[in-house]
Amino acid sequence: MIEWGETPEPEEGVAFQDLSPDQQKVVLDFVGLQVLQAQQLKVVDQTGYRWDPGVKVYFNDQKPESERYLETLTEGAPLDYANADIFWGEVAAPAEGTPFAQLSAEQKAAVATSLRYDLLEGDWYYNPDASGDQRLVRELVTGPAPDYSNATLWVGASEPGEEVPWTALDDAQKEAVVRHLGYSEFTGTVYFNPGADAAEQWREAFIEGTGTNADYAFEDIDWGLNAPDPDAAFEDLDDQQKRRVALHLGYDEYRGVVYFKADEPASSRFALSFTEGEDYQNDQVTWSELVAVPAADAAFEDLSLAQKRYVADRKSVV
Repeated sequence: MIEWGETPEPEEGVAFQDLSPDQQKVVLDFVGLQVLQAQQLKVVDQTGYRWDPGVKVYFNDQKPESERYLETLTEGAPLDYANADIFWGEVAAPAEGTPFAQLSAEQKAAVATSLRYDLLEGDWYYNPDASGDQRLVRELVTGPAPDYSNATLWVGASEPGEEVPWTALDDAQKEAVVRHLGYSEFTGTVYFNPGADAAEQWREAFIEGTGTNADYAFEDIDWGLNAPDPDAAFEDLDDQQKRRVALHLGYDEYRGVVYFKADEPASSRFALSFTEGEDYQNDQVTWSELVAVPAADAAFEDLSLAQKRYVADRKSVV
């Protein structure tokens, strides 16, 4: 409903072009306000904040206490990470607020790993219109169409050289080592505290209560406006509530690749990497259950007889 104030209200049904200049201004001001309010509502919905008309602030009970109440919302590109949320491992942590561009190569790699990105080195070529496995490639080949590709034909991994470290292995080789050690990539949610004792650094859950085995008490957690039932066990909490408990205890959700072996002691049940010569030896790993996998750039004439037979069998060549 338009409030005309001191401007005479027009009769019902009068077209906009027939209004007086003052009446048209009132209408335009009203429409502009409606559009602005609609835009603000979209911003509020996108950020998760809500407007509190009583105290005239935006609030979001899911945010940390320092970010829970805002007088205004700032437009800009969304953040990918916060330095405090990254597992830096043996890499020196940067000062708070250091932008990604100013990180060292090791620090950038730590950020990528925590965000579940792979770090690509060297020259890569990208075509968004290519098929899924051909959108990102290392090289472009010219000449006659090949009969097969080493990248897709072989099952397993090529055997690395003697004493080649874990960090120099490709993904297939790391998978072979992980399988050799009886580990597998952990797909659940796990919380990590690098400052805790080795047996307590990784936790899948916490215990609520006041007994000697309890990790936290309900009343000690800052739940914000999303408090669970006081009798709720940790496994019954939602993801945000679980993270509040973890943060209170000095843990945070680990979002990088981590390996898991259920029957290992707590201190080694989770692992981020392995050490050649200590955890495993390259010459004892089964790199392929079938025929030995050649180097990625190996030509057919350089293959062993067994490898050539494998290629012919896969290509149905007699």
